[in-house]
Amino acid sequence: MQLDLLERLQQWRTPVLDQLFLWVTNIGGEDFYLLLGPIIFWCVGINLGVRLLLMLLGSFYTNAWLKDWFDTVRPAAAYPERFPLSEAAKATALNPDGSWIPSFPSGHAQHTLVFWAFVGLWLRQRWVWALAGLMIVLVSFSRLYLGVHWPIDVLGGWFFGSLIVVASIYLTPLISALPPKTQEGLALGLAAICLLGLMLDSGADRVKMLGFLAGSLGTLGLQQRYAQFQVRSVWWRQLMKIIIGISVVFVLRAVLKSILPETLLADGLRYLIIGMWTTFGAPLVFRLTLAKPGATPA
Repeated sequence: MQLDLLERLQQWRTPVLDQLFLWVTNIGGEDFYLLLGPIIFWCVGINLGVRLLLMLLGSFYTNAWLKDWFDTVRPAAAYPERFPLSEAAKATALNPDGSWIPSFPSGHAQHTLVFWAFVGLWLRQRWVWALAGLMIVLVSFSRLYLGVHWPIDVLGGWFFGSLIVVASIYLTPLISALPPKTQEGLALGLAAICLLGLMLDSGADRVKMLGFLAGSLGTLGLQQRYAQFQVRSVWWRQLMKIIIGISVVFVLRAVLKSILPETLLADGLRYLIIGMWTTFGAPLVFRLTLAKPGATPA
């Protein structure tokens, strides 16, 4: 039945729709969301940004683990003659070495649900929830249209994404009620666990997420002590923060990749440094140059 549904979708394909749904699917990619988390941390609210980063990175890690656990084959890999893909579409489902990423659950569906549920819970407006629902459906449908996921993969992504959202709803008020010192200790404890996992985990994508979490959570206390900055400011200062912060992220990714050995541990270290930049390095630069301290984190 799943194969029949996907084959019917193939009958709708046109060059225009191919480009449209390829663009939609790229909106649901990990890199897109990894950029939004730091921007919210720097420009909207520190606590809000930490919550989003934890939800997204938790989603990325669990999805990568589940894919390896279930190890299912994608439609385009199982039936290449029935689902011919462009190189751009195929690239959204391949590992760096050119092998197929396992299919279940859909990461695009899972991460999109987590992010847009976060936005809906944050803004609590009907039009935002309508937009959230539209984005979740469009990104998920794009994976079916492109022939890189089965319908069950999308449903699985929605299920596991919903679990992360529900966990966030229940845990956030409990953690927020803890004294600041206890919150800092909890962040350091989680950072230590992630650092240990980084050295033991054998999954390439999972190691990157663990590195980012270890670096970002481990420096939250330093940010509060030495790098308090004005989170909300005039538009041009906000724009400068985004430009500086994101530019350094890309530079760090490229430079560290070129100088560090091609090993899992080196990948984890690279993302650990990027995480440290996100929660401590960038705020310290903002404090010294653009955003004077004094604003209370949102």
